Amino acid sequence: MARYLNWLGNPSRTFNVGNYRRKVAGANQPHLFFDPSNQESVRVRQEIADLALDDMVNWFTDLEHKEEREREQFRQDSIRESLSAAAANTAASVGNASPISAKRLSSLSLSGVAAGSAGVGSSLLSASQQQQQKIAGSPSLGPKIAVKKSQVGAARVAICIYINSESSGAKLSEANDATNSTKERRQIIMDRCEKENIQVMFVESICDRMDVILANIKEVKLSSPDYENVPAEQAVKDFMSRIYHCENIFYNYSCSLISTNKDSKTYETLSRTENDSKISFVKLINIGERVLVNNVRGYIQSRIVYFLMNLNVTPRCVYFSRHGESMYNVAGKIGGDADLSPRGWQYAKRLPELIARQMDDVATSAREAAAAADEMNTAWRGWLSGEDGGVAGSDGKAVAAGEGSKRIPEEEGGAAIFPAFDISGGGSVVKAQRRQQNGRREDEEVKPTLTVWTSTLKRTIQTASHLAYPQWQWKALDELDSGVCDGLTYEEIEELHPEDFAARDDDKYNYRYKGGESYADLVRRLDPVMLELERHHESNHPILIIGHQAVLRALYAYFMGYSHEDLPYVKIPLHTVIKLTFKAYGCIEERFKVDIEAVDTHRPRLHNALLPQPVMEEPELGEEEEA
Repeated sequence: MARYLNWLGNPSRTFNVGNYRRKVAGANQPHLFFDPSNQESVRVRQEIADLALDDMVNWFTDLEHKEEREREQFRQDSIRESLSAAAANTAASVGNASPISAKRLSSLSLSGVAAGSAGVGSSLLSASQQQQQKIAGSPSLGPKIAVKKSQVGAARVAICIYINSESSGAKLSEANDATNSTKERRQIIMDRCEKENIQVMFVESICDRMDVILANIKEVKLSSPDYENVPAEQAVKDFMSRIYHCENIFYNYSCSLISTNKDSKTYETLSRTENDSKISFVKLINIGERVLVNNVRGYIQSRIVYFLMNLNVTPRCVYFSRHGESMYNVAGKIGGDADLSPRGWQYAKRLPELIARQMDDVATSAREAAAAADEMNTAWRGWLSGEDGGVAGSDGKAVAAGEGSKRIPEEEGGAAIFPAFDISGGGSVVKAQRRQQNGRREDEEVKPTLTVWTSTLKRTIQTASHLAYPQWQWKALDELDSGVCDGLTYEEIEELHPEDFAARDDDKYNYRYKGGESYADLVRRLDPVMLELERHHESNHPILIIGHQAVLRALYAYFMGYSHEDLPYVKIPLHTVIKLTFKAYGCIEERFKVDIEAVDTHRPRLHNALLPQPVMEEPELGEEEEA
């Protein structure tokens, strides 16, 4: 979530209480550390959560001060540049008849505005030039080509996220990940944030699908520092005991319900009656099967809700490839709708072979995931049977919900949507039912497939022409619009539009071509594409996007967490396929280059070193290129 908001231009940071806890108390804490009856550990964990909250508030304050300084600097720079331009024009109009030099005139103009006077007298400036100077005094009206946006005055929102009672993390314009699982604790957070003029929205994830829970433990928890060098089966049992301690939850497998101890104060689901019915929250039930929204206010909170509604945790991958080399690439021109060059057509013909090998890898990954699921199932059943600190009753069976428990009301997200995990068998009732609905045998392997997304421009469509897979054309995937510079080389742009050429190098992300787009515009245009990629939930059905350099830079920067300053300089070579495999806290990147030469269209940053590049997979002959 923080990565998404940063990508859209809303400064965000995650305060993960788990990380605070590992620094303060150490990573290797047994599940008894999370037992609510352990008063000492409760005290320590509360102090750690308060420390994270303090840091969150301080971060908001520091961010606001920084942006105020940047806004003031931008205002002064805009006035200075506008007045310098006006002075230069005036000097040119005065000519040799004026004894005042252009440099002196510029100085007089600037000092006049700073003093609040009319500046240079009307004897030197025409009426139109005086109006231009007046406009230049307003930063919002000044003739600035590359405009940097300030977040000062934007809503300050703290997003508190937890899964049932087990916290997870993210931060919207700040997200506080803590044990915010009781009404009392949540009220403390809301009171503190209200004093600091910070809006609070809680996000709660409720899940009664054991296949999803176990997959999450396998993907996220077993790779955390808490379980470094701990066998998977032992780690599963320990973490399930943590959940048991934190939530006091019992499972009634005959009814497929989740219940909680009615006297438990360790976990209290979000209620719309909290904080005098003014609490803002989102509840996700079974990763988006149902979404409950209460008192959501403002743009940022609305964007978060929309993002969460499209989120899923299915292990999957996506492939990026630029179009094959085009005739404009060869000529050094930007934009346009050119055909592929002869070498670009060669790449289009070789691409299906590379993709076919990747489909074999996808099938292998699916088999490995199935084996890992079986391993997790075994560990789960062992925990339920009472081995190594499980929750079996005196008869050796799993404890069920009884008279001492209550069910979470359906309106609060407690309704079970999927059948409970089948403990007696060797797998999941859910998976078996899905196979039956799809007309497949339970042991039948699903063959992976692929969908190709292209832009509406010829060079991407031609590159995909030899791929025997379903293809979608997205107008949103068209290359960045270069406006009046479309069809020109960089040398021609420098000659015809020197100010624009220099301004783009100064701030490439925010610079907008005259009559065209900036990278900031492009990111907003790609928002629906990115959300569709996040929503895609078929692990054996990856997406291949055949796009353009700027477009793939923007999408790549989102998944890899690049800043806006670095985004326009990401190297996306021609004739190279990039594979991103989604993981819990990032992506694994692989690159596969086809041995067909292509021009190099990448323009490096002028004042900074190039970003470090990942090691290429399957290195072959051929020259890298980027547009």
